[in-house]
Amino acid sequence: MHSVADWWKTFWDHTEFWNAFWPALIGGLGGAVVGAVTVTSLEKLHRKRERLTREVGECNKLIFILGRMLWALGDINDSLFVNQRKKLGHDPAWNEIGALEGTPAEGPEFIIGEYTFLLEDDDPSSLAPQVLTRAYTAEANFKSIIARVKERSELWHEYSAMTPLGRGEDRLAGMAAAGALAARIKEQTAWLAEDIPESVKSFEKLLPELRTMLTKRYPKRHFIRHWSNDTPTAPPL
Repeated sequence: MHSVADWWKTFWDHTEFWNAFWPALIGGLGGAVVGAVTVTSLEKLHRKRERLTREVGECNKLIFILGRMLWALGDINDSLFVNQRKKLGHDPAWNEIGALEGTPAEGPEFIIGEYTFLLEDDDPSSLAPQVLTRAYTAEANFKSIIARVKERSELWHEYSAMTPLGRGEDRLAGMAAAGALAARIKEQTAWLAEDIPESVKSFEKLLPELRTMLTKRYPKRHFIRHWSNDTPTAPPL
Protein backbone atom coordinates (compact mmCIF):
# COMPACT_ATOMS: atom_id res chain seq x y z
CA MET A 1 0.00 0.00 0.00
CA HIS A 2 1.27 3.45 -0.84
CA SER A 3 2.04 5.82 1.96
CA VAL A 4 0.06 9.04 2.38
CA ALA A 5 3.05 11.02 1.14
CA ASP A 6 3.26 8.87 -2.01
CA TRP A 7 -0.52 9.28 -2.56
CA TRP A 8 -0.31 13.08 -2.47
CA LYS A 9 2.65 13.03 -4.82
CA THR A 10 0.51 11.25 -7.44
CA PHE A 11 -2.73 13.13 -6.50
CA TRP A 12 -3.48 14.40 -10.02
CA ASP A 13 -2.92 10.92 -11.46
CA HIS A 14 -5.64 9.22 -9.34
CA THR A 15 -8.17 8.71 -12.14
CA GLU A 16 -10.53 6.71 -9.92
CA PHE A 17 -10.85 9.70 -7.56
CA TRP A 18 -11.50 12.26 -10.30
CA ASN A 19 -13.94 9.99 -12.09
CA ALA A 20 -16.07 9.98 -8.95
CA PHE A 21 -15.35 13.59 -7.88
CA TRP A 22 -16.50 15.58 -10.92
CA PRO A 23 -19.91 13.94 -11.37
CA ALA A 24 -20.56 14.35 -7.64
CA LEU A 25 -19.52 18.02 -7.75
CA ILE A 26 -21.56 18.85 -10.86
CA GLY A 27 -24.54 16.92 -9.60
CA GLY A 28 -24.41 18.73 -6.26
CA LEU A 29 -24.17 22.16 -7.85
CA GLY A 30 -26.95 21.35 -10.32
CA GLY A 31 -29.20 20.19 -7.53
CA ALA A 32 -28.53 23.33 -5.53
CA VAL A 33 -29.29 25.53 -8.54
CA VAL A 34 -32.49 23.64 -9.34
CA GLY A 35 -33.50 23.83 -5.69
CA ALA A 36 -32.88 27.58 -5.53
CA VAL A 37 -34.84 28.18 -8.73
CA THR A 38 -37.72 26.05 -7.44
CA VAL A 39 -37.86 27.92 -4.14
CA THR A 40 -37.77 31.29 -5.91
CA SER A 41 -40.55 30.25 -8.30
CA LEU A 42 -42.72 28.97 -5.47
CA GLU A 43 -42.17 32.17 -3.52
CA LYS A 44 -43.17 34.30 -6.52
CA LEU A 45 -46.25 32.15 -7.07
CA HIS A 46 -47.19 32.48 -3.39
CA ARG A 47 -46.77 36.26 -3.48
CA LYS A 48 -48.86 36.46 -6.66
CA ARG A 49 -51.64 34.43 -5.07
CA GLU A 50 -51.53 36.59 -1.96
CA ARG A 51 -51.71 39.76 -4.08
CA LEU A 52 -54.64 38.44 -6.11
CA THR A 53 -56.49 37.36 -2.97
CA ARG A 54 -55.99 40.81 -1.44
CA GLU A 55 -57.11 42.59 -4.61
CA VAL A 56 -60.21 40.41 -4.99
CA GLY A 57 -61.06 41.12 -1.34
CA GLU A 58 -60.75 44.87 -1.93
CA CYS A 59 -62.96 44.62 -5.02
CA ASN A 60 -65.62 42.71 -3.09
CA LYS A 61 -65.48 45.43 -0.43
CA LEU A 62 -66.06 48.01 -3.15
CA ILE A 63 -69.10 46.10 -4.45
CA PHE A 64 -70.40 45.84 -0.88
CA ILE A 65 -69.97 49.58 -0.22
CA LEU A 66 -71.70 50.56 -3.46
CA GLY A 67 -74.44 48.01 -2.79
CA ARG A 68 -75.09 49.52 0.64
CA MET A 69 -75.42 52.93 -0.96
CA LEU A 70 -77.92 51.55 -3.47
CA TRP A 71 -80.07 49.98 -0.74
CA ALA A 72 -79.93 53.17 1.33
CA LEU A 73 -81.08 55.27 -1.62
CA GLY A 74 -83.90 52.83 -2.32
CA ASP A 75 -85.08 53.00 1.28
CA ILE A 76 -84.97 56.81 1.26
CA ASN A 77 -86.92 56.95 -1.99
CA ASP A 78 -89.55 54.57 -0.59
CA SER A 79 -89.91 56.51 2.65
CA LEU A 80 -90.14 59.96 1.12
CA PHE A 81 -92.01 59.37 -2.11
CA VAL A 82 -93.11 55.83 -3.02
CA ASN A 83 -94.93 54.99 0.21
CA GLN A 84 -96.55 58.43 0.36
CA ARG A 85 -97.68 58.11 -3.26
CA LYS A 86 -99.33 54.78 -2.46
CA LYS A 87 -100.95 56.20 0.66
CA LEU A 88 -102.28 59.40 -0.92
CA GLY A 89 -103.05 58.10 -4.38
CA HIS A 90 -101.10 60.89 -6.04
CA ASP A 91 -97.62 62.40 -6.10
CA PRO A 92 -97.12 63.96 -2.67
CA ALA A 93 -96.64 67.71 -2.40
CA TRP A 94 -93.72 69.07 -0.44
CA ASN A 95 -95.90 69.73 2.63
CA GLU A 96 -97.25 66.17 2.57
CA ILE A 97 -93.81 64.71 3.19
CA GLY A 98 -92.50 64.98 6.72
CA ALA A 99 -89.00 64.68 8.06
CA LEU A 100 -87.14 61.43 7.48
CA GLU A 101 -86.06 60.00 10.81
CA GLY A 102 -83.06 57.72 11.02
CA THR A 103 -81.33 58.92 7.88
CA PRO A 104 -78.56 56.43 7.12
CA ALA A 105 -74.98 57.45 7.69
CA GLU A 106 -72.75 58.12 4.74
CA GLY A 107 -71.02 54.79 5.35
CA PRO A 108 -67.44 53.79 4.54
CA GLU A 109 -65.69 56.21 2.25
CA PHE A 110 -64.73 55.05 -1.20
CA ILE A 111 -61.18 56.25 -1.75
CA ILE A 112 -60.31 55.90 -5.41
CA GLY A 113 -56.59 55.82 -4.58
CA GLU A 114 -57.06 52.43 -2.91
CA TYR A 115 -57.98 50.89 -6.27
CA THR A 116 -55.08 52.06 -8.40
CA PHE A 117 -54.13 48.40 -8.91
CA LEU A 118 -57.14 48.17 -11.25
CA LEU A 119 -55.55 50.84 -13.42
CA GLU A 120 -52.26 48.94 -13.76
CA ASP A 121 -53.39 47.23 -16.93
CA ASP A 122 -51.79 47.19 -20.38
CA ASP A 123 -55.10 46.24 -21.99
CA PRO A 124 -56.33 49.37 -23.82
CA SER A 125 -59.87 47.96 -23.83
CA SER A 126 -60.00 47.73 -20.03
CA LEU A 127 -63.11 49.35 -18.55
CA ALA A 128 -61.50 49.89 -15.14
CA PRO A 129 -60.81 53.64 -15.56
CA GLN A 130 -64.37 54.42 -16.68
CA VAL A 131 -65.97 52.19 -14.03
CA LEU A 132 -63.86 53.67 -11.22
CA THR A 133 -64.70 57.19 -12.36
CA ARG A 134 -68.41 56.39 -12.33
CA ALA A 135 -68.12 54.76 -8.91
CA TYR A 136 -66.39 57.85 -7.54
CA THR A 137 -69.11 60.09 -9.05
CA ALA A 138 -71.90 57.86 -7.71
CA GLU A 139 -70.43 57.99 -4.21
CA ALA A 140 -70.11 61.77 -4.31
CA ASN A 141 -73.74 62.08 -5.43
CA PHE A 142 -74.84 59.69 -2.69
CA LYS A 143 -73.17 61.84 -0.04
CA SER A 144 -74.80 64.93 -1.50
CA ILE A 145 -78.23 63.26 -1.32
CA ILE A 146 -77.70 62.19 2.30
CA ALA A 147 -76.67 65.73 3.23
CA ARG A 148 -79.77 67.20 1.56
CA VAL A 149 -82.10 64.68 3.18
CA LYS A 150 -80.72 65.60 6.61
CA GLU A 151 -80.96 69.30 5.81
CA ARG A 152 -84.56 68.94 4.63
CA SER A 153 -85.51 67.09 7.83
CA GLU A 154 -83.97 69.84 9.94
CA LEU A 155 -85.83 72.49 7.96
CA TRP A 156 -89.08 70.55 8.33
CA HIS A 157 -88.71 70.35 12.11
CA GLU A 158 -87.95 74.06 12.23
CA TYR A 159 -90.91 74.84 9.98
CA SER A 160 -93.29 72.64 12.01
CA ALA A 161 -92.27 74.37 15.24
CA MET A 162 -93.00 77.83 13.90
CA THR A 163 -96.25 79.48 15.08
CA PRO A 164 -96.43 82.99 13.63
CA LEU A 165 -98.60 84.46 16.37
CA GLY A 166 -98.70 88.01 17.55
CA ARG A 167 -99.74 91.14 15.82
CA GLY A 168 -98.47 93.67 13.39
CA GLU A 169 -94.81 93.50 12.41
CA ASP A 170 -94.02 90.47 14.59
CA ARG A 171 -96.69 88.41 12.88
CA LEU A 172 -95.58 89.56 9.44
CA ALA A 173 -91.98 88.73 10.27
CA GLY A 174 -93.01 85.25 11.45
CA MET A 175 -95.01 84.65 8.31
CA ALA A 176 -92.11 85.80 6.15
CA ALA A 177 -89.72 83.44 7.94
CA ALA A 178 -92.17 80.55 7.58
CA GLY A 179 -92.59 81.36 3.90
CA ALA A 180 -88.82 81.35 3.38
CA LEU A 181 -88.51 77.97 5.11
CA ALA A 182 -91.38 76.57 3.06
CA ALA A 183 -89.68 77.69 -0.14
CA ARG A 184 -86.43 75.99 0.87
CA ILE A 185 -88.22 72.77 1.82
CA LYS A 186 -90.14 72.80 -1.46
CA GLU A 187 -86.89 73.28 -3.39
CA GLN A 188 -85.14 70.46 -1.53
CA THR A 189 -88.12 68.15 -2.04
CA ALA A 190 -88.19 68.77 -5.79
CA TRP A 191 -84.44 68.18 -6.04
CA LEU A 192 -84.62 64.92 -4.08
CA ALA A 193 -87.64 63.68 -6.02
CA GLU A 194 -85.65 64.01 -9.23
CA ASP A 195 -82.13 63.07 -8.14
CA ILE A 196 -82.78 60.03 -5.92
CA PRO A 197 -84.42 57.87 -8.65
CA GLU A 198 -81.71 58.90 -11.12
CA SER A 199 -79.01 57.96 -8.62
CA VAL A 200 -80.67 54.60 -7.96
CA LYS A 201 -80.68 53.84 -11.69
CA SER A 202 -77.05 54.89 -11.91
CA PHE A 203 -76.05 52.45 -9.16
CA GLU A 204 -78.15 49.64 -10.65
CA LYS A 205 -76.32 50.09 -13.95
CA LEU A 206 -72.90 50.54 -12.36
CA LEU A 207 -72.86 47.43 -10.16
CA PRO A 208 -73.26 44.78 -12.91
CA GLU A 209 -70.75 46.61 -15.12
CA LEU A 210 -68.28 46.68 -12.24
CA ARG A 211 -68.79 42.99 -11.63
CA THR A 212 -68.37 42.18 -15.34
CA MET A 213 -65.11 44.13 -15.46
CA LEU A 214 -63.77 42.38 -12.36
CA THR A 215 -64.80 38.92 -13.58
CA LYS A 216 -62.91 39.53 -16.81
CA ARG A 217 -59.84 40.80 -14.97
CA TYR A 218 -59.87 38.04 -12.35
CA PRO A 219 -61.16 34.87 -14.05
CA LYS A 220 -62.30 32.02 -11.80
CA ARG A 221 -62.57 34.39 -8.82
CA HIS A 222 -65.78 34.93 -6.86
CA PHE A 223 -67.44 38.34 -6.55
CA ILE A 224 -70.50 39.09 -4.43
CA ARG A 225 -73.86 40.00 -6.01
CA HIS A 226 -76.57 42.52 -5.28
CA TRP A 227 -80.26 42.59 -6.20
CA SER A 228 -82.34 45.55 -7.26
CA ASN A 229 -84.22 47.30 -4.46
CA ASP A 230 -87.45 47.34 -6.49
CA THR A 231 -87.29 43.70 -7.59
CA PRO A 232 -85.89 41.62 -4.71
CA THR A 233 -86.72 38.34 -6.47
CA ALA A 234 -85.12 39.32 -9.77
CA PRO A 235 -81.90 37.70 -11.03
CA PRO A 236 -78.79 39.09 -9.36
CA LEU A 237 -77.17 42.15 -10.85
